[in-house]
Amino acid sequence: MAAAITNIWILIICLLSKIMLASPILNETSNSHLNLRLRDEIDTKQNLSLKWSNCEREPRETLRNCHEQNDMDFFAFTPKNVYESQYAIWYANWTYSRQSDPQWLEIGEWRLFSIEYFHTRNLDCGSFWTDCKDMPTWHEILNLYPNDRELARRVYFTSESYLIIRNYLNAIQTILDEVHISLYGMLPEIVQVFTSQPDPSAQSACAMIGAVTDTLVNVGVTAVTGMMTSTLTSFYDKTKLSVLRALRDPEVAAKWYTKTLNNKWIPPPVVRWLRNQDQFNAWGEMTPTTSDELDSLTERVSKMSQNLPKSNYPPHSKPELTPELQKMKDAYKKAYSNLPWVKPVAQIPKNLRFGLRFNLQLLVKQQSKLRLTSGSLGGGSTCSRFGGSDTNNNAININQVQGQLASVFPQVLDSLGQVYEGIYNGSLSEEGQPSWLATSMLRHNWAEEKSYLARLRHGNSMKSQVMRAFVLNIASQVSAKDGSYMKCSHKSWAAEKCYKMAQAKATDEASLSYFCPRPDTDPGLICQVGRWAFSDDNSHETPWPALLKLESFLHDRFQLTRLDVLNDIYDHYELQGNDLQVDWNSWFLGSFSSMGSFSMPVCKNDRLEIKDNTVHGPGRKSFFGKNSWAAPNVCGVDGKETEKFFEEMGFLEGSAPWNSRSKNERWAGGGTNEFYNDRLVRANRNSFKTNPFARYRTMCYQHIRFAEHKDWKRYDAFNLNNHARVHKGRDQDCDLVLEATANMTEEQGNRWFCQKYDEYGNDYGHTVFSRETWKVEINRVPRDWVENHEHDCQKWLKKNGKTPTPPAPMIPGVPREKTGKLWLEAIAAKKQHDEELAAEARTRKLDDEAERKFEESLKSMSKKDAEAARKNHKLEQEEANELRKQIKEEAENQKLKKDEDWKKVLREPPQDEYKWKGWKGFVTATSHPIKFIKRIWKKIKWPHRKDS
Repeated sequence: MAAAITNIWILIICLLSKIMLASPILNETSNSHLNLRLRDEIDTKQNLSLKWSNCEREPRETLRNCHEQNDMDFFAFTPKNVYESQYAIWYANWTYSRQSDPQWLEIGEWRLFSIEYFHTRNLDCGSFWTDCKDMPTWHEILNLYPNDRELARRVYFTSESYLIIRNYLNAIQTILDEVHISLYGMLPEIVQVFTSQPDPSAQSACAMIGAVTDTLVNVGVTAVTGMMTSTLTSFYDKTKLSVLRALRDPEVAAKWYTKTLNNKWIPPPVVRWLRNQDQFNAWGEMTPTTSDELDSLTERVSKMSQNLPKSNYPPHSKPELTPELQKMKDAYKKAYSNLPWVKPVAQIPKNLRFGLRFNLQLLVKQQSKLRLTSGSLGGGSTCSRFGGSDTNNNAININQVQGQLASVFPQVLDSLGQVYEGIYNGSLSEEGQPSWLATSMLRHNWAEEKSYLARLRHGNSMKSQVMRAFVLNIASQVSAKDGSYMKCSHKSWAAEKCYKMAQAKATDEASLSYFCPRPDTDPGLICQVGRWAFSDDNSHETPWPALLKLESFLHDRFQLTRLDVLNDIYDHYELQGNDLQVDWNSWFLGSFSSMGSFSMPVCKNDRLEIKDNTVHGPGRKSFFGKNSWAAPNVCGVDGKETEKFFEEMGFLEGSAPWNSRSKNERWAGGGTNEFYNDRLVRANRNSFKTNPFARYRTMCYQHIRFAEHKDWKRYDAFNLNNHARVHKGRDQDCDLVLEATANMTEEQGNRWFCQKYDEYGNDYGHTVFSRETWKVEINRVPRDWVENHEHDCQKWLKKNGKTPTPPAPMIPGVPREKTGKLWLEAIAAKKQHDEELAAEARTRKLDDEAERKFEESLKSMSKKDAEAARKNHKLEQEEANELRKQIKEEAENQKLKKDEDWKKVLREPPQDEYKWKGWKGFVTATSHPIKFIKRIWKKIKWPHRKDS
């Protein structure tokens, strides 16, 4: 009994002690110590030990609550806490649910959020505020939600992310202001390094040779010297060989020039005239112009470069990425966007899973408008062989790039200003999707020390990265618009060539232009950088202008090396293809390294020719050397990247090379620039040999075609040579052929392109063979001919043989109209004829049955009634036949025989009181066939009348 009483007292004492501990008055002191604040300087260890000592006296069921994180650690803005809080998903769902609220449009996204979760109307974060006004701290937010720490942390992390995003964009805007000013001072060197510059020694040789040769063929020379034409021609023949030798070396040219001026063939008046021209004389002196008989070299080039006509061709279509490129591109984007901490995003509703949006699309369009003036465009046939006719367009091109920057940077800054306003008022959201701010929080870990916080702490590094990104992007655009590119192919000699390249001297352009991007995984792949010189005559490939200048660019400010730049170019191509535009959707809030590299158009195909591009026609090789004629003619798998490559290079319709033409080619659709009517044609022949389908497909992507019979009438006697050349512009059947052969191999494509046409003719698909002339001329020395696709198809079928004819696939738009009754039309005609015979047989059977029943009905009549019935039946048949004749004539006049409505009328059954008894008769003793035929007649003549 005593023990029981003792236990009761002990229980009462424990209950009283519990009540005392739970008392708010007694517990007030301990709570004041536990309320740790971020900026309070309190002894953390003492408070933590007090908390743990209190927890030891707690009941077991509530003990685990005491072991939760203390407030300082719980509200720490760290990647781990950000991941665990899932604040971004919570905020995205809030924006998604509140966008239809009228207050969203009235006061804006962030002010509405502050009213709901900060419980204040005084918060303001305008775009020109240095910092947000009245932004609460984490402990002030915790006081608003004392019973829900998780909600308080989400609200606090949302506010912290907002501040970081805002400050980060403000830093970008400040840096861009400085970059904008600094870039103007760098533009002259960018243009001089990354575009082609005239060679003074080449220009000197060109001036000497041009002065003599132009003078000798000038009409005024004969008048001054009194020489006969035969004498002039003889002199020209004798000096021709010396001219060709002089093309190779400026020193040889100078000696030849001096010797020529002292030659007895040229009288003193001509020598004096030559020395008075606006040319370099034999001693390298620039003399003034004293005669107007012959334009100077500079004036001739200027005249040929001016007033280029505009193209009237329709805009070209963009090719799709090949499956290989698309796969790499998708893998890159996936790896870029799916950062480790965003794993729960996979469970976000589909309407929240979309990319970051920036209002900078106009910037991309403006950037593509940059067009530089090529120094090699135009030029005479002789000087352009070795670049002697190249002009200095630095001043013009610097103005072009400066104008580009003046257009680009204000748009960048304006767009950032729109982002500021959009963040604040929520105007960057789309219907049915979270706001731009919520999406930014979903896509990026703003607490990550290595990314955005580090950038804000180290402003100089961030500024250098942004400067590097913009400078290299501008240099990439300038280089591409000047005609520079990289071409890659698999060659058996790739490894040997790259080994020699590693041992090459620093001034060896021929060797240093090569490099192997994947020596370990793909040793047979070799690439080469170069530039295409678009002269009207002797168009050729030259070394990349920046190849030997990269490492000293801007005094090595960006520490560029040749191999690093070349590898960056190829890596960009593998990830992005030939899309050289800036990825503005992710650049500002992404990795600066994604934009801090050099890029240029890349043409990759195993059929490409890769040769020494330092040899220009008559160089160290034979006079007709063609090493520098290795044009990048086919790019990507099945050539599908060719069009995009040409677009980035400025080779397609509307470009200056496309519209350029020599003085003897007045029709712009002819084979004007040699790149189109000679270099591409030769390259295609060498690449495809006897492969007509692949050649035709590639020509479609190149936007050139063979001459056609109908083109003859477009030329006059002065332009007859152009008729036989390759013409600019896509063939009319390109889309049809590309669509029909989209999923075919080259063998299947050749069999479709060649064999099916041979068997079925124009109506099966293309009409190429019936339109093309039998061959086209390559109007250069040595003159050559390229046979048309029909001829190559015959060779291909002879070599590979024909296969059993499979059923012809269905092709949209085939058979064509107005191409003659060939295979498909004959099949359709036979089918229609069979249907008509079957219909006549059915009608005949019904007529016979009706006639038989009519004769049986006469047996029940008297003789007099039967004769009357026969007479009446005969009259009705005659009237019916007459009406049928009129219907047939009307049908033929209106071509209703092929009209479905007319067929429906003919098959329409009569009303209930009539009985159909066949087409010829449909008459019984009690029916009224005349009324039925009259009804058909009315329907034909007045089809819109309801009573018909």
